[in-house]
Amino acid sequence: KVEVIKTMSGKHYATIGDQVLRMEVIKAHQEQSPELDNPVTVKKSKARIPAANHPWRGAIRKKYENGNKELAYAIMHG
Repeated sequence: KVEVIKTMSGKHYATIGDQVLRMEVIKAHQEQSPELDNPVTVKKSKARIPAANHPWRGAIRKKYENGNKELAYAIMHG
């Protein structure tokens, strides 16, 4: 059996048998873990687009010329 007591000052206590325990309000979500000193920032790398004369682009150009226009356009333009 647990009894919860609210004092005039707004503090809450719970009694379980012979024990009196102080209750605290805990936030549902913390912005940052208290154990972390400094958050680690991750740098995003920029997308590397090969040059127009790169062999990979030449193969796509051939597919485009052979009738796979939609696929080649999608690959060349992201």
